[in-house]
Amino acid sequence: MKFNRKKFLTMILSLAMIAVLFTGCSTSSNNSSSGKFHADVFYYNYADAYISTVRDAMNKRLDALGISYTNYDGKGDQATQTNDINTALSKGTNLLIVNIVDNASADTANGIVSSAAAKNVPVVFFNREPSSADVFATAGAANASSTAFVGTNYVQAGYLEGQMIANYLLNSANLNGKNSKFDLDNDGKIAYAMFRGQMDNNEAIARTLYSVLTANIMLKQAGVSFQLTPSTLNVTNNDTSTSNPPNGWTYNYNGTSMDIAAAITQNGFNPLAFYSVDKDSSWSSANANAMLQTMHSTDGNCFSNGKIELIICNNDDMAMGCISFLNTVNYNTGSGSSYIPVFGVDATATARTKISDGSMTGSIEQSNVAMAQMVITVAMNVAAKDSNICDIGTIPLTVDGANKNMVRIPYGIVTAN
Repeated sequence: MKFNRKKFLTMILSLAMIAVLFTGCSTSSNNSSSGKFHADVFYYNYADAYISTVRDAMNKRLDALGISYTNYDGKGDQATQTNDINTALSKGTNLLIVNIVDNASADTANGIVSSAAAKNVPVVFFNREPSSADVFATAGAANASSTAFVGTNYVQAGYLEGQMIANYLLNSANLNGKNSKFDLDNDGKIAYAMFRGQMDNNEAIARTLYSVLTANIMLKQAGVSFQLTPSTLNVTNNDTSTSNPPNGWTYNYNGTSMDIAAAITQNGFNPLAFYSVDKDSSWSSANANAMLQTMHSTDGNCFSNGKIELIICNNDDMAMGCISFLNTVNYNTGSGSSYIPVFGVDATATARTKISDGSMTGSIEQSNVAMAQMVITVAMNVAAKDSNICDIGTIPLTVDGANKNMVRIPYGIVTAN
């Protein structure tokens, strides 16, 4: 069944909807207690560069549809977001759209759904996937028509980042026979600095793990004489509770499938044991800049002696911080300058500019516009009590299993080529 916009708008009009629109912190006259259909939208952190572009796209989409809404900034703190959600429910709302702060805790997501269900309010999570599969009801369950998730297949970003890195290193312009021009100390290894972003976030874990595994699998298949290896300036994590991949994870990409333990063994090291992590879990440019500066302070020749030959960032904001510091030591400043390849994720407008001018190597796109459009489409289905809330018409996106209310938007590779 396709989404029936006419049905949805009829429902809205029956609630005497939409005379005035407000954004940001709205007054109670803007919520459902006033008789108007109203959505409350909760972002994990306005400061996140990618999320800010999603928020802009979401605002435009909601405005275009004439839907009253209030935006909330979780500021990276789950207690703040939970309090805001409870406040919205108390005031009266018709729909919660939630970019959850703490997506590692099943209790957090289940608590949000339970609180909303008590008020008969549907919930659409987006971008940051709650860890509990229980949140997303199967057909016939009590909340099957009231809870959904719109996001990505987060492991795909890691796979694609690894593919992008391997393709770049295997480009004939970057090879000397079977050796790499970026192997500055000629040891058969490309020493990488990994900027993880956050410890207990599945997207960060997947990007940290699968980017390196995929790049090395592809390099080995190509028959070259070098592999990625962690820089000695990365933090070494010997805590198995955080260095082991989550239970049930496997390696399955581009025709290569194996148990994740076997993939790590074949790789020769566990990528989850070597990285630099944002101390505030904010994935921020400032913190990445500071971390790279600390590495350089430890070894002032790290960019020329083979200690750091490539940089992998799990989002573009951290990549911007790394590039900013590289510029201060006359790297990645333009044509003819010394160069350290820098890779990111999100393909933000700023990253695209850096890729175009050559100071950044590549990024993995997750479209902010597609994210916003799909969130609103699914939210409208939920609010209209559509029997198929993940009906997205003919749009070629993945619906996660026949009975799960999850829509996934594909990633793409963005380079100068």
